[in-house]
Amino acid sequence: MNPTATALRAGWSRGLIELRRSFTGAGLIGHLFWPVLTLVAIFLHRVRHAGSASTAL
Repeated sequence: MNPTATALRAGWSRGLIELRRSFTGAGLIGHLFWPVLTLVAIFLHRVRHAGSASTAL
């Protein structure tokens, strides 16, 4: 078998294992907390007033 194919298959397998481990348990809280917090901040600041002009996204 081709050594490059073997290395790619091993890397893909290890990557999937790491992805599964990062989205289980306490790691999931860290992955979701900051994006949700950022989206809430963007939502709350979507309208910015500058004098008489306003910008809405």
